[in-house]
Amino acid sequence: MSKDKTTQDAIELQKKYVQFELLGKELEQVESQKELVAVKAKELELLSHSIGQLSKGEGFSQLGEGIFVPAKFTDTDTFMVDVGRKIYVKMPRAETQKYLDRKVKEFNEVLEKIEKRSQELTCEVQAMASEMQGLL
Repeated sequence: MSKDKTTQDAIELQKKYVQFELLGKELEQVESQKELVAVKAKELELLSHSIGQLSKGEGFSQLGEGIFVPAKFTDTDTFMVDVGRKIYVKMPRAETQKYLDRKVKEFNEVLEKIEKRSQELTCEVQAMASEMQGLL
């Protein structure tokens, strides 16, 4: 093999390696996004279920991160819902659950797109690894 060919292969291998690293980092970011979206969708599902189970009586209400206070629930059919940008809307229970179900559906649709991108990136990373192997 000539020296020029060896040098060209080394340069090509370096380029492929940089691309490989960038794809790997993008894949890590996509996987992280996927995890966050899945967690958020699950939280909303649990919230919808909790609202369905909520009844009048006593319980605990969250004041902040991990802090709860005893509370009496006198009206469990009306909720103040943050619909975005800290805008709160009063909603009846059924509408609140529909809203949450719609949000869960939206998150699951986003999750499907993220999973598709993750699969694409995985294929690209594998193809790049094969190309690099061929240059060795």
